[in-house]
Amino acid sequence: MNRTARLLALLLGLASLLAAVPRSGRTPVPQGFTVLELRIDAGQGPLAGWQVEVRLRGAKLVGIEGGDDEAFRDAPRYDPRALRGGRVILASLAAGERLPAGEILVARIHVLVEDGAELGFDIVGTETVRPDGRGFVGRARLALPGDKR
Repeated sequence: MNRTARLLALLLGLASLLAAVPRSGRTPVPQGFTVLELRIDAGQGPLAGWQVEVRLRGAKLVGIEGGDDEAFRDAPRYDPRALRGGRVILASLAAGERLPAGEILVARIHVLVEDGAELGFDIVGTETVRPDGRGFVGRARLALPGDKR
């Protein structure tokens, strides 16, 4: 099995979630469209791939786009049918010489906040891998732009 296939298999293997502790948030935002930023803290080593399950309450998923770093600029992979529900599993695998480290904006999730609802979200599981295919515990964070919590 080649290196890319091993990375992808590790990344997509839900049975080996490395950080399955839910991280939740509730944010009062006005009804209408808003964006949530998905960031992953890879620590000091490079981030080659990631998978995150996101669950939303009080909002409908309407779109997903990539992040800021060149390695994760393209939209992550996901099942488009997930846009009809409040749960989506996002994944991305990067290749190349220059992979980012530290806290990385890997995706933007566009949502439509329902009338009278409070936007709520959970990150249910996170998988992260280094370029050599080894998993590590990376911390995923979902927040409104500019929220440093």
